[in-house]
Amino acid sequence: MLNSARLLVEKYDSSAYKINEVHDGDIVEIVKALTVEERYGFSTKKAHMFLRGCLKTPISKTHLPLRPQKGANFA
Repeated sequence: MLNSARLLVEKYDSSAYKINEVHDGDIVEIVKALTVEERYGFSTKKAHMFLRGCLKTPISKTHLPLRPQKGANFA
């Protein structure tokens, strides 16, 4: 959990809301960003679980929808 917090601080100005903004809702790019460095503790499976939660539960009225990319499988 501390590693995930470090990721938010270092790449997203301490805000989970900015993950979507930084990557313009591109799911493939978000997965790459979360999993590229092992030190943050996200496996591809954990990243997919996180994104499924985001797709099912918009977190604010200003929530930008994530855009599944052709060929991306998050089932």
